[in-house]
Amino acid sequence: MKKNLVFVLVCGFLLIYCGAPQEGPKVEAEQPTGADIYYTPLAEAELQKLIKAMPVFKTEVEKLEAELKPGEVGDRLQSVLAYSATLDKQLPGLDAKLRAAGMAWNEFWPAYSKTTLAIGAVMIDSAMFVMQQQMKDQPPQMLEQALSSLEESRTIYKDVPQASRDLVKKYMKDLVTIFEME
Repeated sequence: MKKNLVFVLVCGFLLIYCGAPQEGPKVEAEQPTGADIYYTPLAEAELQKLIKAMPVFKTEVEKLEAELKPGEVGDRLQSVLAYSATLDKQLPGLDAKLRAAGMAWNEFWPAYSKTTLAIGAVMIDSAMFVMQQQMKDQPPQMLEQALSSLEESRTIYKDVPQASRDLVKKYMKDLVTIFEME
């Protein structure tokens, strides 16, 4: 159940924050804001803090999930995703608990989003590489069809900085553990 919830959250964040940022009025700012912040490079210190704070976040999300009624599977998914962006307001004390773990909510959420986007980008890149290696001896049309479907997914992650991808690769063992990916 816990793995499913974490998987749903990761997929939800990938779906919510994937793609190019929406074009809006040009605002001159030194620091990126809104959707742009998720495409800024992930700092190693930021990722280390996230890894340390993630167990606290998972515990609080599991409490939220436990409060939902057992028969509301569809509603459960919608509820968890709807609460995710505003969990600091939905879960009393979340910010204080995250701060005790070394990362405030306003630092956690962008780091979490940048990390999940970078994980998705690394996974798509890896899948494309493996597919190319496995299908070397297949007819070119088969390879093209398989790669074109992955290429569509890859465009979602085109704005994820290479530095973030490299950092995620460096910490992949820890990330697999905290995100319960297998």
